[in-house]
Amino acid sequence: MRTLIISLWNRTRESYWFLPSVMLVGGIVAAIVFLQIDAAYSESFDNWFWLYRASPDAARALLGAVISSMVTISGVSFSIIVVALTLASSQFGSRLLRNFTSDLVSQMVLGIFLATFAYSLLILQSIKEQVPPFSVTVALVLAIAAVLGFIYFIHHIAESIQSENIVAEVGQELQQTIRTEYRCGEHQFAAQEYAPGVVSIPSEFEGYLTAIDTAGLIELAQRQRAKIHLAVRPGDYCIPGARLLTMHGSDIPSPKEFTGFFVLNSRPTPEQDVAFAIQQLVQVAVRALSPGINDPFTAVTCIDRLAAGLALVARSEPRVQVLTDAEGVERLYLRSPEFSELVAMSIAPIRRCAATAVPVYERLLHLLSELLWHAAPDRHPLLRAHAQDVLSSALDHLTLSSDLECVQTAHQHFARRLAELTERAA
Repeated sequence: MRTLIISLWNRTRESYWFLPSVMLVGGIVAAIVFLQIDAAYSESFDNWFWLYRASPDAARALLGAVISSMVTISGVSFSIIVVALTLASSQFGSRLLRNFTSDLVSQMVLGIFLATFAYSLLILQSIKEQVPPFSVTVALVLAIAAVLGFIYFIHHIAESIQSENIVAEVGQELQQTIRTEYRCGEHQFAAQEYAPGVVSIPSEFEGYLTAIDTAGLIELAQRQRAKIHLAVRPGDYCIPGARLLTMHGSDIPSPKEFTGFFVLNSRPTPEQDVAFAIQQLVQVAVRALSPGINDPFTAVTCIDRLAAGLALVARSEPRVQVLTDAEGVERLYLRSPEFSELVAMSIAPIRRCAATAVPVYERLLHLLSELLWHAAPDRHPLLRAHAQDVLSSALDHLTLSSDLECVQTAHQHFARRLAELTERAA
């Protein structure tokens, strides 16, 4: 019986009608109660200067405006929810609609609209020759709360339809179910010493690492007279218990002391993560090349933007992997993406999805040709290998000789530029 009740409660809680209906009834009850308060303490309210005071006609006009606006804003909100459900069903499948229908924020916002509507309607019909100042003031407060709730509702819907947040929510449900079914308690992770003076610090948190306070870690290492080797970098997904860093020293802090130096999020951000910024452009290009969209020119635009970014990386000095303190002592060893990694994640996914899109192959080879001007000679073999991969993919997918000729011409241009720069370097 208890299991049946819990199941019915969960089904009710995951519906859009229950909580808004409860709040609607609450608005009706509140109107009745506040009207009684106005009738009982009308003389005391004369000294409350902040209460609404106006003629009955003005109060009716005000409440009428609140009622009509609540009807409008409720209709708009329901329309937004229907669009979000349609988008979620088409993008992520109907199984995940439960996550949207059980969303507490959406239910509460709709409930505020309905409660304000019902409350204002009852207060409006009660106004005869006297205006209940306290009840009308409460209606104004509810109207302001409804507007603020609508603003937050728009923000919340925009956040909730992002795939990263949906996956994060489903992942949290998975972990909660596992903890319940397998009776998993909270595990305390301890530092592990695997060599004298060398300790592995485990992660105490879960999520995408978006930023690292390198200055704070250097200060900590300086105080402890130690050296820190980071095992993660911005963009990595941290799992509790996984190795976060390795510390070389005699006095090692507890894992909890490192929590404040790392910023976590439910999704990666480009704050300190160059790879994620590249992946955003690559994602747009790959989706544009999908059979359902088939828009190679959007992919070409993304390749142009990738070329500009990779040129900046190619011209810059290799990123410092070791940071020192004010005295010049090495304290922090970083993990940063290499130029080869950035080039691979920029070109390989687009090349694999290009299929028969000749402009994409041509622009990828043009990108590699431009990078030859900016990259150091020791990076030219890397670019040559990627150019050969692009040509091989084109040969595998293209059947018309005219299409192959266009790609081969672009590859020959790359080869001539490479030979020219190699001759200059010699």
